[in-house]
Amino acid sequence: MVLDKKETTVAYRCPVCGASVMSMIGIFALTADLIKLKCPCGESELELVYPIKLNVPCLFCPTPHSYIISSQMFFERDLFTIPCNYSGIDICFIGRQDKVQEAMKKSEKELLEMLGDHDFES
Repeated sequence: MVLDKKETTVAYRCPVCGASVMSMIGIFALTADLIKLKCPCGESELELVYPIKLNVPCLFCPTPHSYIISSQMFFERDLFTIPCNYSGIDICFIGRQDKVQEAMKKSEKELLEMLGDHDFES
């Protein structure tokens, strides 16, 4: 018997430097421990624990948002996005790697349009 390898891609944008942070998450790693996706700048991290609870840094709010989602949503959707409760802008992207990358690029365009002449640091 061959078990179906359950894994998905999780991504967020660092609220400090604006970098995309992305990682592949497998069910076995997730059920074993708390997972932290840290931005290379060291200023933000997404926390993930099983059963699936996420603490996601937000571009718009001073504290991370907490979400609980089902394993089915987490592992079986091509793309699942989680918006900030206050701004309505997607802050977390979960699913197939190509779909997550595409959604992150679209989100980046929207953010740059909102920022206008400013950048993430200002």
